[in-house]
This record gives sequence, structure tokens and C-alpha cells, in this order.
Amino acid sequence: MSQAGVIRRMRRIFKEDGRAVIVAMDHGSFMDKPLPGLDDAAATIRKAAAGGADAFLVPVGTAVAAIEAFGDAGVILSVNSASPALEKQVETALAIGADGIKCMLYPFAARPGEDLAGAVGFLAAEARRAGLPFMVEPIPGGWAAGPDMRTAEAVAAGARVAAELGATMVKTFYPGTPAGMRTVAGNTPVPVLVLGGEKAGDERALLTAVKEALDGGARGVAMGRNIWQHEDPRRMVAAVAAGGHGGATGGQALNELR
Repeated sequence: MSQAGVIRRMRRIFKEDGRAVIVAMDHGSFMDKPLPGLDDAAATIRKAAAGGADAFLVPVGTAVAAIEAFGDAGVILSVNSASPALEKQVETALAIGADGIKCMLYPFAARPGEDLAGAVGFLAAEARRAGLPFMVEPIPGGWAAGPDMRTAEAVAAGARVAAELGATMVKTFYPGTPAGMRTVAGNTPVPVLVLGGEKAGDERALLTAVKEALDGGARGVAMGRNIWQHEDPRRMVAAVAAGGHGGATGGQALNELR
């Protein structure tokens, strides 16, 4: 095991304040239609990097095609948990110089095996052996689950499962309040990052949620559509980073968009 490798690469993702602003751009590997903002991924990456993105979450196609665009930002390779050759995914991450690897998990899925826990545990072991930080995105009950699986308690339980399987960081839902976030972060012994979800119609509310999540113990964000579907990804990243690193309120961060 190369714990030194994990620590060193984590420092490329999380900055000196212990926080990270990650731009998630792995949607092209599973969405069923072309996505504006991802059509020229390299151009979007350059804009987001200029705005202050600490790292990018991308599939291998984008990682290779846009390798020159990342600059000094970290790169986390997004892989399919159901792949029959997960150990090759770790080799690929190392080959392209990635700073981490990420996969999905579906805790409390309705049928045995659908949670992908075995695959996630295997990938965690392979990543640790290679010295790679390992991000897991737990979706309690799966994407079709009802509101009972999006409560702070359910999100916290799912995040804990991910950590117990070997995640070194967890990407999950913001449960809606700082108190709920404290429940999640307090139950998870590794850094928790909140996902952004679908593009928000209210930018102030989105940026306020970023501040609230951090106040509740989140260590950063892993946000996608709210950044690369924005008309100005550079300024949107700057606004998110104002809260993520600078402690700005939603209203203060909104000034970055004006």
C-alpha cells in the first residue's frame, strides 16, 4: 500500500485550507443526448481552470483529449463501477497521470448486488495499493429512490458505507440544511464533497447552499451542470470558489457573476 501516494495526490485536490472545488464533467459517459458545455470539453476546462477550479472529474476520453487544458488542476478519473476489469481502470488512471479515481455506489438498493459494494470494495483496494485517492459517489436506494432516501440520515448512512468500503473522499447530496450536513459529515470519517445536481434556476440559492454545506462540515463541492452549462464557466467557478475557499455568503459570491 502506498499511503504516501494517497496523501500526496490528495494535496493536489484539496488546497491548503483543506477544501476543494471540483468540476464534474463525466456526464458524457452516461447521458443520452449531446450536452452543451461538454461538446468542446477542453475549452470549458480552460475556462473553469482560469476561474479557480482545483480539480476536474472526467472519464478517460475527456482526460486524454483535453490533457493540455487542465494546467495545474488535479484530475480524477471517473470509471464505471460495473466494469469487469476494474484493476485495469487503476492502471489507466496511473497511465494518464490522474490524481484520483471515482466510481458510483448504490447503498440500500432494492435487490442484492445492485449496490455494487463488491466492485467498489475491490476498486478501493486496487486504488490504495496504487497510491490513488478514491472518490465514491453513494446514491442511497439508487436514482429512482424516494425522498426517504434523501434525508440527512439516509445520506449520512450511504456516505458511511462508502467510507467503510475504502473511499478516501465521498461525493454526495447536500441534505438541505447546515444541521443536516453536520449529520452527514459527522458520520463520515473522510472528506465529504457535495454534488451540484441539475442546473439551478436561482444562482444566489445555489451559492448560499455551497456556503451552508461548508458551514455544516463539507470539505468542498463536486459540481457539474451548474458550471459547464453556465454562460460563463470561468466566472461561475470563481463564484463557487468565493464560497468554497473564501467563505463568502451567497450574496457576496454572486458578485463574481456581475
